[in-house]
Amino acid sequence: MEKCFKVLNDKGQTMTPCGKWWYDEQSLKFDDQPEDVKYNTDTFYTDTVNNAFSSVEGNSKGHYYIVECESDGRGDVKPTDNQIKCYYNGGKITYEGS
Repeated sequence: MEKCFKVLNDKGQTMTPCGKWWYDEQSLKFDDQPEDVKYNTDTFYTDTVNNAFSSVEGNSKGHYYIVECESDGRGDVKPTDNQIKCYYNGGKITYEGS
């Protein structure tokens, strides 16, 4: 299993490769989305936690969560229980623990 990371916003939405947000399959709100959103998005995964923090820069001010995931190399990715909470103030990221 290989580690990778995804970014969630404070609403629990997952970042896509183009910087948009959606509720992914692990979210309780996945079924509440329109069908065109539900099945036409991809989750943005990074290979390092530093790249995940870098992807937060340039977004709206607010809290974000970096979620550690495990990949089996075949495309199956599952989140672990590890996540890091951070706050982006528009210019700087403040780490708030794990």
